Amino acid sequence: MVICDRYIYSALVYARVRGIQLEVDITSLMVRIPDHTFLLLAEIPTIQERVSKRKQRSPFDEEAFTRPSNLDRIISEFQKFDLHCIDTTELTPQEVAEKIYSRVSEAHS
Repeated sequence: MVICDRYIYSALVYARVRGIQLEVDITSLMVRIPDHTFLLLAEIPTIQERVSKRKQRSPFDEEAFTRPSNLDRIISEFQKFDLHCIDTTELTPQEVAEKIYSRVSEAHS
C-alpha cells in the first residue's frame, strides 16, 4: 500500500483554481490510479487555524489563502472527483487514521 499527501487530483484542482482548465480523463494518464483516495475536509475556520500553526506553509496552503474564495473553490473542485470525504473538524489525527484504516479494511475484506 502506498500513502501520499498529494497526487494527480491536487495538480488538477490547483491548475483549475489558477484558471487553467484541464479536462483530463485520469484513467488515460500514465499514472497509477489509486484504489482509495481520501479528501480530508474541515470547516474553514478549523482549516485556517491548523494552517496558521504550521511552521512552514506549502505553496498549496498559500494558494488556498490568497483570496477568501479560493478555499471554497479548491474544496468544490476536489469534490468533483470520486473521493472518500472525511470531515476532520472534530477528529484527532488518530481518529482520522482509524477512519481511513476502517474504510480500506472494509473494501478488502
